[in-house]
Amino acid sequence: MINLSYETKSKENLIIFFLISIGAQIIAYQVHEFGHYLVGMILGIEQRFVLTGVMHEELTNLHQALHSSGGLVVTLVLAVISLVLLISSKKSNSYLLSFVYANTLLRIQPMVDSLVSKNMQYQDEYKVAESIGISGQLLCIISLVIFSAIFATAIYYSGKKKILKIIVFIFASGVAAIIINSLGSMLFY
Repeated sequence: MINLSYETKSKENLIIFFLISIGAQIIAYQVHEFGHYLVGMILGIEQRFVLTGVMHEELTNLHQALHSSGGLVVTLVLAVISLVLLISSKKSNSYLLSFVYANTLLRIQPMVDSLVSKNMQYQDEYKVAESIGISGQLLCIISLVIFSAIFATAIYYSGKKKILKIIVFIFASGVAAIIINSLGSMLFY
């Protein structure tokens, strides 16, 4: 007799994980943007919160550094809280992993894309670095290392080897897309 319930349950869990990951990614992005908006409110910056980000007036160097760091700090705090909850949970929890994944991917993907395309001026890390007079690339790489370490720690503590393979595949696909995009930009533009 073939036991189909295990296979079906495994597939259902994977679908639920991906749906939660998509929801977590949307939430993480909006909370990140709200971090910018909150700092802007505190600083008295004329701004508007829209679905794709925060629109604001031209900023001084100090205000730009503080405004850009608002989203970074919120994203880092959410990633660390998700990681702590994952580590402290008594059992392997792929749903908490999806929240760590969402918050770390929110910084890792644009950082890799920006470093490969050498178009970093729109990244929060780069804006903070330039506003305070340090190397934008250096701060981007430091951020990339920090968020990658959080993500790697989450994978280690999640104990989900199948999910690890899927996430590695997703990252590999992302890297391939970045390389193809960069090559296309160099060859055709």
